[in-house]
Amino acid sequence: MAGPQGHLPRGKISASWSDQRKSSQTPVARVHFTAQDCGSCPVREKCTKAANGKWGRSLTLLPRGQQEALEARRREQLTDEWQQRYNIRAGVEGTIS
Repeated sequence: MAGPQGHLPRGKISASWSDQRKSSQTPVARVHFTAQDCGSCPVREKCTKAANGKWGRSLTLLPRGQQEALEARRREQLTDEWQQRYNIRAGVEGTIS
């Protein structure tokens, strides 16, 4: 897992980290940012909504290796090469169904 503090993209420092487990027993880290930092953020409307007023944004991160692999796959999906391969698959799946 990452260390006890991380950075919000707008330059804010996280308020807390905690190691938890999903219902599937997959280990995750929950990262919380303060409501004060999030409330004054100029791009707050584009962010997730916190369930309670104590915290601002909360993130759930997989163990580092898994999180990095997930982010790499998401970046790949933005490339033209990936889109071309996916279009072939989508066509085949459409034909089969």
